[in-house]
Amino acid sequence: MLSPFLSGFFITWARLRKEYNTELKIFFLSPEQNIKESYGFENEVMLVYAPFKSMEPRTLQAVEQIYSQSPAKGRVETLNYFLVSDDPKVREWLDTYTSSRQESRIIVSFTRKELEENRGNTWFVRNRLNEQFFGRDLFNYSLPLIEDTYFFGRQQLVMEYLDAIKRKENKAVFGLRKTGKTSFLFKLKRLVENEKIATVLYFDCKQPDIRKSRWFELLEEIATLLKKHFSIKETLIFDDKIASKSFFKLIQYVKNRNKQVCLLFDEIEFVSFVAKLDSHWHHDFIEFWQTMWSCQSQLKNFSFIISGVNPSVIETDIVNGVQNPLFGIVSHRYLTGFSEDEVRIMIRTLGKRMGLKFDHFSISSIFKWYGGHPLLTRLACSWLNTTLSAEAQKPIDINNEIFEGSLKNRG
Repeated sequence: MLSPFLSGFFITWARLRKEYNTELKIFFLSPEQNIKESYGFENEVMLVYAPFKSMEPRTLQAVEQIYSQSPAKGRVETLNYFLVSDDPKVREWLDTYTSSRQESRIIVSFTRKELEENRGNTWFVRNRLNEQFFGRDLFNYSLPLIEDTYFFGRQQLVMEYLDAIKRKENKAVFGLRKTGKTSFLFKLKRLVENEKIATVLYFDCKQPDIRKSRWFELLEEIATLLKKHFSIKETLIFDDKIASKSFFKLIQYVKNRNKQVCLLFDEIEFVSFVAKLDSHWHHDFIEFWQTMWSCQSQLKNFSFIISGVNPSVIETDIVNGVQNPLFGIVSHRYLTGFSEDEVRIMIRTLGKRMGLKFDHFSISSIFKWYGGHPLLTRLACSWLNTTLSAEAQKPIDINNEIFEGSLKNRG
């Protein structure tokens, strides 16, 4: 079964692993130099053999668990792996399973039977790699990233905010639309949970069920989630009079268990005194954040991170004649575009796996043209992929002249 991989790879590690009640055979393959250059591999590639007659979601769930553990973590490629199955329809199953999962890794699949039938074919694995890698547009995604697979840049900022959560400090991040604020929050949430620093709850404040809530109803929603997470049975009343007291009591329960809570509020403008759609937040803002401020100042096991476009929610000192509870207790940063180095890493990492080789000058021009904006940069590279793929066979070398020419074609 492994013979076709020996033309281009060395097997460096192998184990039986059991996750999600599924036993898999795991191999690490070290690519030869020509394979590294052709497909952009920098680390070893994981090969998973699932010896079952039919594919099930738990197989891929088990693989994700293996990715998060030693020795795979930090050692193997994160964007792709090989999957071998006894299921003759493994490719069709994967196409269906991953079609709705925008961020799924590139899974290069084989049946055991076809590998055994191609033991002497030195090009079999490479042809499959070309088919899987060069046929997918990895630049073409625009939704917030809920997984680490395609998250690039922001490492220094992530570490700064992670340290703030460890110290139970509040932070805010602001920036233009589509600069990656939500993806940043999801990344932070994953890290906090992986390191077991705190229980993290994320709230998208533009959701109608949240922005239409009164301040005490939103407190009750947060409390319901916390009670469920910590298995707290006590009944607490959340109405306009004692909601703050009930919330304080709940956070105290959590503190007594020596646990920490961090709340993430995205699109904060929708539940603030600048809200355009729900005017009750012009007044409810004070009640809600006074509760948060009081809990944090007294119990010390509680913090929050907010994000949005308009920093006035924390920079305005007086709201409706009352001190703004967020004024002076939330430090913030503006989320700007990627640095040129971050743009270069993203473009080259994704481009190589698609058969696109960007040279230094083309990437510099892309960075200058789009200012490091993550979404605009990806869309531009996606457009290049679409137009160039129709004209030439991959792999394709992209220089500055090709990029500059594409600007004219786009008008």
